Amino acid sequence: MIGKIVVKKFSEMKKEDEELYFPKTLNCSYVDQDLELLSKDYIKSLILQNKSQLTINEYGRTISHFFNFCHIYLATNISSKDLEDFQDIDFLAYQSFYLGKSKTYETLKEEMINSYYTFENKKPNNVLSGHKDFFSNSDNLDLLNNIEKKFRGNIFSGKEIFDIYGDISRKIEILCKNGCIKKYKEKEKSNRSLARCQSVLRNYFKFLSEKNNWKNHAFNKISTTKYDKRISNKTFKEEELIDFLKFIDPDQSKGNKNWKTWQHKRDLAIIYFIYSTGLRISEVLQFKFSDTPFNDQIKVIGKGKKERYVPILPIIKDKISKYIEAFQSSTNIEISSNDPLFLKINSKKKSSLTARDIQRSMKKLIEIYPGQIPSEATPHSLRHSFASHLLQNGINIRKIQKLLGHESIDTTQIYTNLDDEYLKKEYDKIQK
Repeated sequence: MIGKIVVKKFSEMKKEDEELYFPKTLNCSYVDQDLELLSKDYIKSLILQNKSQLTINEYGRTISHFFNFCHIYLATNISSKDLEDFQDIDFLAYQSFYLGKSKTYETLKEEMINSYYTFENKKPNNVLSGHKDFFSNSDNLDLLNNIEKKFRGNIFSGKEIFDIYGDISRKIEILCKNGCIKKYKEKEKSNRSLARCQSVLRNYFKFLSEKNNWKNHAFNKISTTKYDKRISNKTFKEEELIDFLKFIDPDQSKGNKNWKTWQHKRDLAIIYFIYSTGLRISEVLQFKFSDTPFNDQIKVIGKGKKERYVPILPIIKDKISKYIEAFQSSTNIEISSNDPLFLKINSKKKSSLTARDIQRSMKKLIEIYPGQIPSEATPHSLRHSFASHLLQNGINIRKIQKLLGHESIDTTQIYTNLDDEYLKKEYDKIQK
């Protein structure tokens, strides 16, 4: 579908400075002033290393998530000394919290100490059979009142409950079953996500260790989580993707009447854009209206501020043109040349589309599509598919590496589906 025309239009590009911004994702609400200053110095060091804005934002988000856990876990605002004293068991507790996966414990006490809770309601709507005597007992009602006063509106740990009240695990279980308190757990995450989190924190603790002269910090004992690097369940077969595009493209099928809207035409343009260029979502979102109409090849700022050119096929130009035309004819919003190319409107105010917006839009389309589709299809699957389909059409893996903006050929191997014998042979040639 993409073919060799992509490679024919591809060329290298020169470097150009891009301003990086301190991330709004770094939240130091739960740390003392000294640790806040150190953490901000760390982020500044990433900026000086020319890390991409996406990477800097992700580091800020991950460190803030860790701070939030420490605040819950230690039941206090945290300092550098607290982090220095963290042991491997404390980091393992964070990893369990981060993954959000349910666990089975041998005793109620162990379950309580390793769990996290939110306060829900002091008066259960319907007391379960066998628990009426519990809620008639004044000591139990006093306990419930104390928990409400101390924890309402916050996430709290079973470890803190144990430190304050002792082993009340049986009472906590009854309060949970009757809806007075609720177990809290994070949205479940993959081992791959945990490995990225570990990498961020390892880098962060290395910085703190150097600044504070910590020796042999406990985080060094935490091994990196292994994960499956195969992406076959995320990559479209070429015919699957063609059928999916036909289904959601009003130019090719009658489809849904709502698909005539400027919002759907915007989403459709993005899907074609990612698949036909292999760009990351963040790279697609960097363009402004002043960049249009596109030339046959465009300059992209990728990870690490590395620049490259990618070819633009006629279908991308066509879909973007139809989106802009529909936007202008359907809204009274004035567009300036400096506006983001892909916009959304809230309360008659325009703002840039986000990566999360794109993920939600594609998820909705996938949910109503009746055909065959990868089990874990996302917008990033289009990038995987771009690379895999080029390889299957005989394009050299080195050229695909440059198109994707990968520094290492090994990364290109991870991002592409190398299940069939042809692709394995192509990769093996590079390694010899």
